[in-house]
Amino acid sequence: MRQEINLADIINIIKEAAQKYLLPNFARVKARYKDDSSIVTLADLETQKFIKNKLTQKYPEITLLGEEMSKSEQISILNSQTSFWCLDPIDGTSNFAAGLPFFSISLALIEQGTVTATVIYDPIT
Repeated sequence: MRQEINLADIINIIKEAAQKYLLPNFARVKARYKDDSSIVTLADLETQKFIKNKLTQKYPEITLLGEEMSKSEQISILNSQTSFWCLDPIDGTSNFAAGLPFFSISLALIEQGTVTATVIYDPIT
């Protein structure tokens, strides 16, 4: 049995990631395009890595499915029938890269196919 999820701890992890990786890089990044033609920045990758490490330390039994993972990794997690975090490290990367203040970090906990917790954090507002 896993430990109880502490939403305040999750919010603090998300806020810390935004302070370290998003706000210092807002409108100052170079974007590149992924194979699916979507934009990715170094801030996406660093934010995802930071959040994954923090969540894994706190909740090692819950896997993280991140937007910046490979398609095969994502499919493997989706097919595993286990609980997982679903993370978009910068929801609105195009806006972020262009200096438009409309983006967030989006995180959900999926358990047995049901969303049981979510955090959406807009570090600008």
